Amino acid sequence: MRTIGGQGDIMWVKICGVRTPEQAEMVCEYQPDAIGLNFYEPSPRCVSNTTAQHIAAVCVGKAELVGVFVDHSPMEIENIVRSVGLDRIQCHGNESPAALREIQKRCPDASLIRAWRMRPEGLSDLANYLAECHAADVHLSAVLIDAYVAGTYGGSGKTVAWEQLTQEYQTGDWPSLILAGGLRPDNVAEAIEAVQPWGIDTASGVEYLEGEKGVKDPERVAQFITSARQADES
Repeated sequence: MRTIGGQGDIMWVKICGVRTPEQAEMVCEYQPDAIGLNFYEPSPRCVSNTTAQHIAAVCVGKAELVGVFVDHSPMEIENIVRSVGLDRIQCHGNESPAALREIQKRCPDASLIRAWRMRPEGLSDLANYLAECHAADVHLSAVLIDAYVAGTYGGSGKTVAWEQLTQEYQTGDWPSLILAGGLRPDNVAEAIEAVQPWGIDTASGVEYLEGEKGVKDPERVAQFITSARQADES
């Protein structure tokens, strides 16, 4: 497992939206760096605190646990981080820099990932936001770039404009880049080559093509991680 923001050239791979201990155990067999647990209730991939604790027990020593939150209060996040034992906090809503500072204060041992939905007009809004975070003494370990789809907070299956992202993301000055948005076994290698991100994230891209959202397909999980590792080595 890699530490976000650490040194090294190995791609960090996260499988997000795991809903059951059985699914977590299966995913861990393919050795991702992290598993994402979604605590946003409207999401079809949401898990309860109790289920998250059972998943955490399965993942000990195998994968980092990243909690996905959408406009939860700092107190709610703190309670879940402590009860589940999360390693990372991924804020995917409209959290202000002030809210992130409070989360950081309450959960000093869990690093912060800020998810950002990239609009067609680019990343100028992200630049302003990161400047505000810096002024507020917020330490982000990474920024996860997802596609903007009105009314959703990830898991849409829509890809980011990779070329535009590469041109606008200020790699030398901004936190480590995690690429998300529509990544699948058949396009993840191309995405890595185009963007050269620090890490990658997928949810819907490794689920069964037909059936209930959030149910991971072992074959697609294996193909995705294998393709990502091979692309990273080339």
